Amino acid sequence: MNNELKILKIMKKEGLNWVEAEKKQKQIKTLKEFI
Repeated sequence: MNNELKILKIMKKEGLNWVEAEKKQKQIKTLKEFI
């Protein structure tokens, strides 16, 4: 549920569709793992 809210916020910020927002979430998670 919380994860979906984050994706919705990204969608609103950048006007992305679901697929693009989910890709963005995965990229953010991957970046956090590297740091």
